[in-house]
Amino acid sequence: MTIEEADRSALIAAGHGDVIGLRAALQYRARAIASLMRMPPSQELAARLARTIASGKLLDQKLSTLKMRIRTDAARFAAIQASGIEAPSRSLIDCRA
Repeated sequence: MTIEEADRSALIAAGHGDVIGLRAALQYRARAIASLMRMPPSQELAARLARTIASGKLLDQKLSTLKMRIRTDAARFAAIQASGIEAPSRSLIDCRA
């Protein structure tokens, strides 16, 4: 997977909140960056690295948003659990029309 593909994949996964997909994309991204570092210096390499850095900054913003969403959801779930609210048992639900 190229660095550009890995960046796109990571951005999409972060945007969708797909933590498993994000982990895989970040692993591909790390391998792609390592392969870029083995390339001889050139203008093309400089341009690719510049785009990768820009993608990394955008990814950082998306990850911050995702972390905030996870924290908010976790706090919401904790509040629900702490309040003692439980779903009614099946025997108390009237399913007759």
